[in-house]
Amino acid sequence: MAVTITTVHTRPDTSADFYYNTNTTLTQELKTLREQDEANGVMTFSLTYSQDGLNETAVSTYTDISGLNTRLNRHSIAYIHEYQNYTNTHSHTTTSYVMTGIDSAFTCTTDYTFPTAGLSSHTSLSNLLTDNTNGKLANLVVTDTNITAIHRYDNSTDYSSNAWRDAFVIDSLYTDGVTRTTTFAMV
Repeated sequence: MAVTITTVHTRPDTSADFYYNTNTTLTQELKTLREQDEANGVMTFSLTYSQDGLNETAVSTYTDISGLNTRLNRHSIAYIHEYQNYTNTHSHTTTSYVMTGIDSAFTCTTDYTFPTAGLSSHTSLSNLLTDNTNGKLANLVVTDTNITAIHRYDNSTDYSSNAWRDAFVIDSLYTDGVTRTTTFAMV
């Protein structure tokens, strides 16, 4: 079953490149890995731009959930931190994020590992997850140095509308040296 994620990024003007077109070490590493994944048949990828250059549409299609898991786990907290700082500095926004291809229930398990106990990011993330504002949290396991959150979605549409995002605490996770893995699995 192929899984497609379509993301639209918008910028107010053309004075700053879209993040994916920058030449940071992290973007270059991810581009190289993506090209390897494409060459190995794990995924296809395309970028298109609106006529005025203010919208970028990225379409990633994975041959299966395994390919999606591999790709998402390459998006480290350091990468997301750099991405957020860049897009915030240049007033770029994500105006659309849509997953298609999964027509039945699945889970998304996110494991956060903290280098030591007692970090403020642990408390912030734990509190944010406990709030469960999207109503999709199926299980939450919290220890001194690990948080595992399992979210359950009915299908791709449900995920597109209600996906868990740790963007609210990414700065503190980055500062504290936290690592993260994400695993999608069919129910």
